[in-house]
Amino acid sequence: MQLSFTSAGDVLLKEKEAEVVLGTVVRIGAYEVPGAGEFEVQGVPCTVEVAEGQYAYFFTLDGVHVTYLDPAVAGVSELEDASSTEVLVIRLRGDESRELVGGLIKKLEPGYLVLAGSNAQELGSTLGLTPEAGATLKISRSGLPEEGTRLFLGA
Repeated sequence: MQLSFTSAGDVLLKEKEAEVVLGTVVRIGAYEVPGAGEFEVQGVPCTVEVAEGQYAYFFTLDGVHVTYLDPAVAGVSELEDASSTEVLVIRLRGDESRELVGGLIKKLEPGYLVLAGSNAQELGSTLGLTPEAGATLKISRSGLPEEGTRLFLGA
């Protein structure tokens, strides 16, 4: 799976058969995910649940479990699907605290944290995580970090 940012600042996930766009609208290919429920589009399974009144999106791409939050909510850690998170993508809205995001990292233990939004650089620098350099991040199941969480903010 390849992870990058679009020119609009959305997160783009690509695998051989499908593209997933994570932004204010979540799309698998041309299909706009409408809200809570279970979906499978172009071979990409997606479950959407509600945590603290916000949607939490769970995808599996190339065998890697991706959780998408817009915005970050602590209650997502209580959802069963969150326990398998390997890549955590959060769209920041400006009011997320280091404690909230740090708490999610501690509970979910993702291999990668991807931050999108206007204050991603600022918040990312306060978390003390190892940043990944480059405009694109290639993630495979066998290439996930064995320990700790790495940060990806794009170039």
